[in-house]
Amino acid sequence: VHCVTVRGENMMNGECTRSKLWLVDLAGSERLAKTDVQGERLKEAQNINKSLSALGDVISSLATKSPHIPY
Repeated sequence: VHCVTVRGENMMNGECTRSKLWLVDLAGSERLAKTDVQGERLKEAQNINKSLSALGDVISSLATKSPHIPY
C-alpha cells in the first residue's frame, strides 16, 4: 500500500487543497490461462478476480455518479 499526498495552493488567495491517493496492489489480478493454476488455487483465483471485477463496477459507478451502485 502506498499513499501519495498532493497539496495545491491558490497563489491568488492562499487557499490550500490537500488530497490523498491510495495505491493498492490487488492480488489475483493475473490472467488465469497464463498461470497454469489448478484445483483449489484456481477456485481461489477465480473468486478473487470476481471480487475485483465487482469492486471495479462499484468504483466506476461512484466515479460517474451513477444513481445505482452495484453492491
